[in-house]
Amino acid sequence: MIGEIYQDYSKWMVKKFKLMRLRNHLNKREASKYKNFNREMPKIIQTQTIASCNFNCSWCPANKHKDLYNNGMGKLMDEKLFKKIVRDIPKDFSGDFLPFLMNEPLLDKRLPELIRFARKNLPEAHIRINTNGSLLTRQNIIEFIDAGANRIAISDYTQKKTIKKRILGLELAEDYSKKLKFWWDKNPQYEKTGINIHNRAGNVPSFPIPETPLRLFCNKPFIELPIGWDGSVVLCCQDWKFKIIMGDAKKENILKIWKNSKYDEIRKNLMNFNRDMPLCRYCDFCGFGIK
Repeated sequence: MIGEIYQDYSKWMVKKFKLMRLRNHLNKREASKYKNFNREMPKIIQTQTIASCNFNCSWCPANKHKDLYNNGMGKLMDEKLFKKIVRDIPKDFSGDFLPFLMNEPLLDKRLPELIRFARKNLPEAHIRINTNGSLLTRQNIIEFIDAGANRIAISDYTQKKTIKKRILGLELAEDYSKKLKFWWDKNPQYEKTGINIHNRAGNVPSFPIPETPLRLFCNKPFIELPIGWDGSVVLCCQDWKFKIIMGDAKKENILKIWKNSKYDEIRKNLMNFNRDMPLCRYCDFCGFGIK
């Protein structure tokens, strides 16, 4: 019996060691892409038009803390601020413009018109909505795409894929259905195995925090500019409590914020595989990829 337990433990340790070696190798390879980093423009710009979510998933900080979003639960981004942010972005921006951040964007009933404004001002941008799909209907799918959304990405977290089945049954024309993308299709193993989930910079109460900061690079401050409902430009899309404020989009041009000394210092530390900084020291994210 003891021998069998030891064998199982040994196999688990070997597997864990191999995965860590692979992670470290891929992390170093990712860091090498940013040696000659050009900070002129982020690849991804996110706006939190509403600070709310209607789900309470075990691997997500949403609805787990009272002080989320700088104590702004349920707040809407001012429409004037949204338009100011869009106007700060050059017309020829061809990266990702994402009207969501740490939320369920479909809770904001203004979303079609906000997308329409973004598309008018950013004709080359790739506009994507990420949603849990619970509020999607045939009508609003058509509205979002007609307004200018390139993609609606749906994360169906239900055990039996009820949301996906419902949406596939909406009988959408191909021009609309081809712009839908379903993510995490291999649930329910998602929650059981921990595949591709992490502690969200220490913000998921049930997830462990590294005893010491990981010696890993992270690409988020090199590619994404996340803006909260109140104009706070936060360090990354996992700064759920708005702890690290890089600038205020209400008062400054967002590209000026992107190039400021706060960002430069954090990027320098991460290029040296140093996460011993506020927020980053608690994070177990591998440093690259989608999640």
